[in-house]
Amino acid sequence: MVSSLQRQRNEGSAMTQTTEDLLAQALKEIQLLKEQVAFLNRKLYGVRSEKMTDPNQLSLLEDPSVFTEPEQTGRQSEEEVVASPRKPKRKRSEGIAADLPVEETLITREASVCEHGHQLVAVGKHFVRTEIEHVPGRLYQNQIFEQTYKCVACEEADGDSHLYQAEAPRALFPHSMATPSLVAEVLHQKYTMASPLFRQLHEWARAGVLISETTLANWVIGAARLVQPVYDLLGRVLSVQPFLQGDETPFQVLREPGKTAQSKSYIWVKRSIKMAPQQVVFYAYGDTRSGKFAKSLYTNFSGVLQCDGYAGYNALTEIDRAGCWAHVRRKFFDDAKKSGTLHETVPLKLLNQMFALEKSWTSLDAKARRQQRDAHLRPVIDEFWSWCDAADIPLKSTLGKAVTYAQNQRRSLNRVLEYGELELSNNAAERAMKTFVIGRKNWLFATSPAGADANAIWMTLIETAKANGLDPRAYIRLLLEQLSQLPEFPTEEQLEACLPWNQTFTGTAQSTVA
Repeated sequence: MVSSLQRQRNEGSAMTQTTEDLLAQALKEIQLLKEQVAFLNRKLYGVRSEKMTDPNQLSLLEDPSVFTEPEQTGRQSEEEVVASPRKPKRKRSEGIAADLPVEETLITREASVCEHGHQLVAVGKHFVRTEIEHVPGRLYQNQIFEQTYKCVACEEADGDSHLYQAEAPRALFPHSMATPSLVAEVLHQKYTMASPLFRQLHEWARAGVLISETTLANWVIGAARLVQPVYDLLGRVLSVQPFLQGDETPFQVLREPGKTAQSKSYIWVKRSIKMAPQQVVFYAYGDTRSGKFAKSLYTNFSGVLQCDGYAGYNALTEIDRAGCWAHVRRKFFDDAKKSGTLHETVPLKLLNQMFALEKSWTSLDAKARRQQRDAHLRPVIDEFWSWCDAADIPLKSTLGKAVTYAQNQRRSLNRVLEYGELELSNNAAERAMKTFVIGRKNWLFATSPAGADANAIWMTLIETAKANGLDPRAYIRLLLEQLSQLPEFPTEEQLEACLPWNQTFTGTAQSTVA
């Protein structure tokens, strides 16, 4: 009897223990789900800025400098560190470029005599003000003729007509009214101003040119094929640089072979680092996000690639990868603000300190920056990893996911300590991708792979021109003018003359933007 009673008590105790375990597990899962709901609500409806807005959090830092500016730009990131106390926002400088053409307007009197009837004589002029005038773009029909000549002396000698004719430059496209200046304006409106072709039709019609969207699309694609040798050369220039940055973003292509219209394709970007003497921003269209395409994109590159933690880059086994600390910080920031109010955690504090230190070294060369990092940044990074190693947190929580994301890339993230040329983040590539994302919001999609390839080619040429201080519209016009007159298979020297850092373009397509 006693034995039976004891057994019942043990069973009841075991059942109670099981219930308590189940309840604890359920409460833990409820807490994780609450975190996910709060995170998604903030992403959908909350402010996307990653500013450190709570002044009380600044006291957590030994150094008052913190990561206070937004890192995120849409779905991309953009870091900027601001010192405390917060300084007033610097206004963008205003003025007039020194090379802006000047015209004078002289206001004269209606009466040329004084009140006594005496003739007035001009003795000087009085300055009143400077104004900026805008003259809308002028379109006109340019009818091309070839002058015909004859040799009178030869005709008198043998009685036959000896006729000669000038040879006009080749047209941009056979039997087309398109010119380099016209196509350059179409491309400028689409890729620099993010105005899709269908939206341009009304402007061209008001200007006196009635044209279809199909014709404009054919011009964009046809001109892209013409300049593709320069695009390919820019890719080869990048492949021999020792350091690159990379990123990728989805893009929809409606008529891809073997794929539905709703399936995702991708635009990839690889670009020079800030310290590179030749700045190249290279976009490429791929119908997949797989490592196979990443491997083809970085063929012949054997340097260091800085990118995020996307697994597709794991296929690049023959190159060194460097991580992006801004991506790591973003995940810890999401955890710190999961309740809606920012509470700076220990790892976020350390990450803010890293970026604060890094800001003070932006003007240093690679060697000096590496020395500073070894002396001051390395201890902060070591403390960050020590905290991550000792953290005992649920893996599925936002903080657990942030720690896992960081630890999976520890080796690549620590590479910033080895190379002073690298930035702490991959934000230069993400800003380049942001430009494409802004355009994508207006273009929405590409109809065909040929259109997607053309988008990549023109974004490459325009963003590379901007990175080298050129006016992209002027650069594209000069490029089309020169390439349309070259043979079908231009030489390497002829193509190199078309690169944006060549003197042919730096003197005639300089940007006037301060």
